[in-house]
Amino acid sequence: MSSKTPRSSDVVLPPSLSHIRSAPAPDETEQDRLSREHWNARIEPMNELEKKQRERKRAVEKAMQSLLLDNDEARSRIPPFISLFESTYYDAQRDVRERPAPSAEVKKQLSSLAGKCRGLAEDLKVMDRDVIQEWGRAAGVGGPIAVWQLSEVLTESADAAEQAMAGRRASKKGRHGDALATAMTHAAAIVYTQLTGEEINRSTNRGSFHAFLGKIFKAYDMKPSAEHCIRELMSSEFWRKFGPRIINSLHKKG
Repeated sequence: MSSKTPRSSDVVLPPSLSHIRSAPAPDETEQDRLSREHWNARIEPMNELEKKQRERKRAVEKAMQSLLLDNDEARSRIPPFISLFESTYYDAQRDVRERPAPSAEVKKQLSSLAGKCRGLAEDLKVMDRDVIQEWGRAAGVGGPIAVWQLSEVLTESADAAEQAMAGRRASKKGRHGDALATAMTHAAAIVYTQLTGEEINRSTNRGSFHAFLGKIFKAYDMKPSAEHCIRELMSSEFWRKFGPRIINSLHKKG
């Protein structure tokens, strides 16, 4: 059985490591006391981060549930979209803590990733039926349907790589808060359109993108104006490039 490697943003300490040693033992020595205080000083911040992450995830899940999802397929996409928000948040935070790779190298690797994903997706579309059936039996999945799903995932991955290039260029402008708000707005736009099948506009009604984005910002303790971020989104290079593609996808589903 294969095991999934946990991301640093999704690691939960086991109880034996997250336990705070609050009370001294009756026979505690000075060395023991110093060791206990040192342990607590290391563990307390990690426990607090874990607690905040759980609270964020619950808030993001409630925000998506508030969109009045009326089909199982949309509801099943909530868990991976929670991970998308977490990854976007941590990546944006990392940008200010670590020296970024050269822009040319990032662009080169993202372009390569997009090309390989899109190329494989195209290859799957013309794969021989016998190959699909053999692969399906070996993988324990329904051949044609599984290949179609894999092709969709690869296409979406290619789109995401291209979106990352657009988002990275946008994030280089302005302050860190602006870059974080931009990245989270882009992620929210993708999630909202995919879950609801609705186009993004500036409505502030219940169930609108404005309301959804406000809940996402609140979950991550962010203070930017949702109205301003939506206005920036709709005039951004990201939306000019990917907005029509998203809208066309929605119309095809409809």
